[in-house]
Amino acid sequence: MNCAENKFLDTQGSNDVACWNNNGCNIQYIIKGNTSRWAKNIRWWLLGCNSIPIETVPTFSNSIPIETVPNNQKKVRILHLSDTHCMHHTIESKFPMPEADILLHTGDFTNRGSEEEVKFFNTWLGELKARYPVIIIIIGNHDRWSGFNTPTLRSLLNNATVLENEEVQVYGLRIYGISWSLKQPDGSPDSHPSKEFFYKIPENLDILMTHCPPYQIFDLIDEVHTWGSSKFLREAIELKKPKVHLFGHLHEQRGVWIKNPGSLEYTGGIEFKSWPYPSQAPPANYPCQLISCNAMKNHKSWDNLPSCIAGPARLITATQKKDVNWVFSI
Repeated sequence: MNCAENKFLDTQGSNDVACWNNNGCNIQYIIKGNTSRWAKNIRWWLLGCNSIPIETVPTFSNSIPIETVPNNQKKVRILHLSDTHCMHHTIESKFPMPEADILLHTGDFTNRGSEEEVKFFNTWLGELKARYPVIIIIIGNHDRWSGFNTPTLRSLLNNATVLENEEVQVYGLRIYGISWSLKQPDGSPDSHPSKEFFYKIPENLDILMTHCPPYQIFDLIDEVHTWGSSKFLREAIELKKPKVHLFGHLHEQRGVWIKNPGSLEYTGGIEFKSWPYPSQAPPANYPCQLISCNAMKNHKSWDNLPSCIAGPARLITATQKKDVNWVFSI
C-alpha cells in the first residue's frame, strides 16, 4: 500500500499481484467499503514505515524457522562481530562461529576502506549466507578512509543489509544501525555535529548498532583517559533506552556487561587479556540489558603480537515469552 499515491498491491484472490487504485478512490474509502470474500477475518493491516530508500530495505524470508521452546517462548540467536580488519577469513581457524539466525557486524571490516578490501569482505559474507539467513552491517571509521559514500558501499556490499541511521525489523526484533560519517574524526566522533543523528535513535529499540562506544563505557586507553567515544551517544541512550547496545572501535576494551534484573548491577567487564586495569561498570540506572564491545582484532601496542583475531564472535540469545518484551543473554 502506498498512502502517498493511494495505490495497492493486491492478489485479488489469485496468485497474480496487481497494482491498482480502484479508479482513483482514496485508501480510507476502499478500506471502509471492502467486503471481498478474500478478506476473510484478516482485512487490512496499516504499517507505518520509515522513509528508508527502497534498496536498503531487506527482504527476510518468513519461512526461516525460529526456535520455539516450552512456555510459549521464542528464541532468536544473534552473532555480534566487529573490527575484523580484513582478517575475517582467519576467524574460524581459532574461533569457530556458532549457528545463529542473525549476524551483525558493527564496522571496521577493512583497514583502509579500499574497493578491493570491501569486495574481499563481501565475498566472505556471501559464503556465510547459507549459515546466517540475515546479515546486517554498519560502516566503521576505517571503512570510510577511501572516501566512499554509503550508496557506493552498499553497491559493493550486496551480500548484506547496510544501515545508516535506519531501522529494520527482523523476527520481531527492532534493530537500528548508525554508520560512521565521512566527516567524523577517528578519535572524536563528537567533533562532527553527530548529536543530530544520535538523537534520531528511536525509543525502546531492541538492538542499537554503532561503531563507537558511549562516553565512559568501554572507552579507556589507559587508566583514566577516554578515546573515540561519544557523549551525545551516551545522552541519547539514556534518553531512548535501547535494550542492547553493540559496538566496537576500541580493541583493548573488548568486553561485555550484562545487567542483573534483580539487583540492576552489571556483571562482566573487559575481556582483552592484556588490559591491566579494573573494569568500570555502568551505573545501575543505565538502561541497557546487555552491552557488547566486540572489537575482535588484537591491539599490538598492548599485547605485542602480530595482527590477529584475538577474540570470538559473540553469541547473544534473545528470548521472548508470550509476545512481551525481549530478554537478552549470552
